[in-house]
Amino acid sequence: MSSVPPIEPNDPVPPRLRREIRWDAVAAIIASLVGFLALIVAGYTAYIERYIADIQTRQVQAQVWPWLVAGNNDNERSIEILNKGVGPAIVRSAQVFVDGSRNRTGNTCLRLLARSRMSIRNRPSTPMC
Repeated sequence: MSSVPPIEPNDPVPPRLRREIRWDAVAAIIASLVGFLALIVAGYTAYIERYIADIQTRQVQAQVWPWLVAGNNDNERSIEILNKGVGPAIVRSAQVFVDGSRNRTGNTCLRLLARSRMSIRNRPSTPMC
């Protein structure tokens, strides 16, 4: 008994050259393609999640910014700077201008402000709107 089927006269391909379809190999190729597609989808999802996390980090940082408001206190003769924001305000430097000139020390500012205050007292007061 031979395992080769008999040759038929009208058969275009002889049986020894004909290959059988190996369904296990086809299933392995399809499973590999599905796995590769899942890997691509997972990578794209990770990229999008990282992008969204970066945007959310920026939004949270923007919510805790300081909001500095400057004003003067006439009763105490002082300039006040208040933090109206949620986050901490780190002031690294400040400049004070009196009559258009920048002053480097606090004593100079106080002396110039005292002179300005004396000249303002002698002027008639005007209502501010």
